[in-house]
Amino acid sequence: MASAGIVEASIKKFVKDISKIEEICHAAMELAPEEREEFLAQACGEDAELRREVESLLAFEEKAEEFIESPPEDLAEDFFSHRTDQDIIGKTLNNYRVLSLLGAGGMGEVYLAEDTKLDRKVAVKFLNDEFSKDT
Repeated sequence: MASAGIVEASIKKFVKDISKIEEICHAAMELAPEEREEFLAQACGEDAELRREVESLLAFEEKAEEFIESPPEDLAEDFFSHRTDQDIIGKTLNNYRVLSLLGAGGMGEVYLAEDTKLDRKVAVKFLNDEFSKDT
């Protein structure tokens, strides 16, 4: 039964570590970017792994915030403006990586894509401008 005690202690330490990482990360997010360096130095001390984890979360939060603050129209415009088949192939939109053109018709183009979250192939249709405008 000694191994059960070791596992329980490991789980408690893991939960404690996660809580500390979250606490420091949330506190750092409340600060201006130029104040974070000094704060992280004090909060993490010599614990390089703790600091790495916190900085990783902060970087993710900043990226996510930039994405969320971008209006969907801007994201779509960046992705679709002046596109050709070769421009789209290989690109990733949300969790779909476009692999190849399957066909094109009067309403738009259909591409073979990979759903990177569900790890399966899907068809993605891009409508021509005239069909994709809100009127």
